[in-house]
Amino acid sequence: MSQTPGLDPDNPTASATGRPAEAPRGSRRGLALPIVVAAVALVALLALTGRLRPGDQGLGATTAGVANTPATAVAVATSARTAGTTPDSTQPPTPGRHRSGGVAALLAQPPPAMTTVELDAYHGEGYMGWPGRGRVESMTGCPSLDSSPLTDHPLWQTIHFGGQWTSNHPPPDAPWLIAGGIAPKDLPRFGRLRGHLGDPEFAHCKDADRIFVVESVAAVYEPRRPEQLPTPDSAEWTAFDVPSGGARLHYPSAWTVTATGDDTWALTSPDLPAYPLQLQVLRTDAVPAATQTAVAEHRQSVPFPQRESALRRAANVPRLWGDTIFRNSDPDHFFEVRFAQAGMSYVFRQEYGAGFDYDPRTLAYAQDILDTFEITGRPTITPIPPPKTSLGPGPFWSREQAEQLALEMIEGAIVLPAGAWHVTDGELVPEAEALARGDCDMRREPDNMWYTYPDGVWLLELTAATADRTLVYYTYLDATSGFHLCTAARTAVTNQAP
Repeated sequence: MSQTPGLDPDNPTASATGRPAEAPRGSRRGLALPIVVAAVALVALLALTGRLRPGDQGLGATTAGVANTPATAVAVATSARTAGTTPDSTQPPTPGRHRSGGVAALLAQPPPAMTTVELDAYHGEGYMGWPGRGRVESMTGCPSLDSSPLTDHPLWQTIHFGGQWTSNHPPPDAPWLIAGGIAPKDLPRFGRLRGHLGDPEFAHCKDADRIFVVESVAAVYEPRRPEQLPTPDSAEWTAFDVPSGGARLHYPSAWTVTATGDDTWALTSPDLPAYPLQLQVLRTDAVPAATQTAVAEHRQSVPFPQRESALRRAANVPRLWGDTIFRNSDPDHFFEVRFAQAGMSYVFRQEYGAGFDYDPRTLAYAQDILDTFEITGRPTITPIPPPKTSLGPGPFWSREQAEQLALEMIEGAIVLPAGAWHVTDGELVPEAEALARGDCDMRREPDNMWYTYPDGVWLLELTAATADRTLVYYTYLDATSGFHLCTAARTAVTNQAP
């Protein structure tokens, strides 16, 4: 028999304390409860036997205050499953154990505060932090829908593409709870959670009535998945030369490329047929209307840099840079990346579903394909010379000149009282030795057009004492021109109290 949260499954008219529930004088509650329980059990039976189909209204608009949607039927049905079994089992419940079949069911009939129940729920995954994200939670001690959602369907929390991040929430009309009392990393992707609502520890929090304090994990149906998808071997992909010339695509051999118009194609994954990656080749003065609208609303685009790829390394060409428009708001969920060269514009558009419909593979696949996209005829990278193992002919800056420039840069970047910064060490060394020291990354890379391949490098250590710690930074300068190669912090030293 299915169970209303907080009631004894062997005695539907008993309260969580085991005493008979008394109906208010003059009410018909004592008669209504058995009817309600029987109705809910019928909904569960229909769901388990497949007789309740999406769109069916079953017993009417509501049953015991719960809308008879397919999601609710599934949630109610899970209350008839014993703790520790998978959601596919149909064993009867353990007598005397209080449980909720799902998020929607628990919200529809919440038990008294601090009453322990069991809940089958998905916990959001794929949370990625960025500057400012999680700050409110850490300051207030309150979990949030951003950081720890519980839902009746799988939910990927973060949408990530091209170095841009944004949050992904359940649909506005979907039931949700917030997991509290346990670190998100310790929750399974899908499982049975034992816990309670109405904990006074979180009474000051936003959405306090939605915070489900997890006491323990009763069963794991699906463990957490890796938050990063594996990097594909693009060397085995299929190449597609754009018929109008000037560009080449690489894509997994299981995908299909279909012409959808003049100089427009759709790349479709068999895993995600509803969300093809679209390519349109245009003259640089012909920008799609959707991009114009997005630019007008966002008032800016952000750079899209290709990531390192085996194909680009083999071709010895520098990575491409494009412009990205990222829209993640109803009714539009898409990005567009535009690469322009030699009078042509190559516009990629990827739509994706939000809420429960969002699958992180959609944007991960698109990122992988754009990382291997080629505009043909570009100059190859000039081979880099090996690092110089001895000082060149010079002339070199003096130590005093190098110190003065390093101090001016650090004082402008990290403002402290006048005279706080000092150069505590300085040394002129060959390029190879500076690279070997590794105190900061000079980015000696083929596509770093700013690297100077110096004949000598000034290594300067700068320190500043504050009230509670000593800051230590390293700055490397090209000893011939004074060009700033890199600056990096060493772990700050905490000052000991006298």
